[in-house]
Amino acid sequence: YNMNITDYHFDAFVENFFVSCELMESEASAVQDAAEVLGHVRKDITSGCTVRLEVARKRVESAGTDGLYEAVGGEDGLKLFMDKLYEHICVDGRIQHYFS
Repeated sequence: YNMNITDYHFDAFVENFFVSCELMESEASAVQDAAEVLGHVRKDITSGCTVRLEVARKRVESAGTDGLYEAVGGEDGLKLFMDKLYEHICVDGRIQHYFS
């Protein structure tokens, strides 16, 4: 489904779902039914992200860490990136005080 939802995110959702059911005093049989459905769809929801993460990990593993460095343009590209990042930080009122 290409939702980029990891097992961690799915578990967090399920935990919050059950807490919400408890707070709303949901009927136990309805909560059990939902638990069964969530159990059945977990793999469908998380598998796409897991596969993409594994493909990315293997790509980095085979290319080495130099691949990203070269992809951003080496030293010149990294300097340009840092300059642009700093420009954005200087105008972002939410975080600029951390860099003054």
